[in-house]
Amino acid sequence: MKTFVINLDRCPDRMQSIKQQLNTLNLPFERISAVDKHNLTSQDICSITHNSRIDREWLRPLNAGQIACFLSHKKCWEALLNSKENWALILEDDAELSADIKNFFIDDSPENWCPNNVKLIQLESAKQKTKAFNRQPNIIVKGRNLINMARCVHGTAGYLIHRSIAKTLLETYNKFDQPVDLSIFSIWSSIYNRIRPYQMNPGLIRQKDFQSDISSHKKESVSIFLRYHPIRIWRSILISIKMKNSNRIRIDFK
Repeated sequence: MKTFVINLDRCPDRMQSIKQQLNTLNLPFERISAVDKHNLTSQDICSITHNSRIDREWLRPLNAGQIACFLSHKKCWEALLNSKENWALILEDDAELSADIKNFFIDDSPENWCPNNVKLIQLESAKQKTKAFNRQPNIIVKGRNLINMARCVHGTAGYLIHRSIAKTLLETYNKFDQPVDLSIFSIWSSIYNRIRPYQMNPGLIRQKDFQSDISSHKKESVSIFLRYHPIRIWRSILISIKMKNSNRIRIDFK
């Protein structure tokens, strides 16, 4: 298994934080130099993004930080495919790691404990409750649940990915129109049923309170035409039907 840490060259303090945690756990890692939003030109942005479709969860134009974040994760997926490993633990440099991560990735390997039908696991916890399908039985691994989520925790501070999913994501998102977490963990994603993300509960990772390099202080307004377009409303109804048999649960950090 590979462990990749996404870190901006101009943020050595954040790299030091995650490095100390990984060294304490004796977990080898490879640093991935993050794409810097300040280095993106308007031509770059036009070449790798396209206008949001009306059947997406995300309707606003992506800001430069969100685009750079997506490109940074794509670098990790490419690095996994260029390696000989089947699995990668992908971490952002603001991740806080549970001590129990050792039980999953140092003393053991996903090759041994991950079920054959699970290829993508969100490891991040959440402050707010999210939704799980009632009809799907939980998979218990090392005392933690792997849940087929109706709505996974949003965020990409830490997740486990198989090379087959990395290949699918790279083939699908040559261009993209929504943030990376919605593209891989949202039920609105066009490839949700193909990649079928699972949520670990309790989570092994949570985000530290570093200042975000992704968020934008200016939020673009969404037109009424887009928000209430018949196709979007119909898609919302279909998703609501899918999520009818779901219940709200809390994803703790432990």
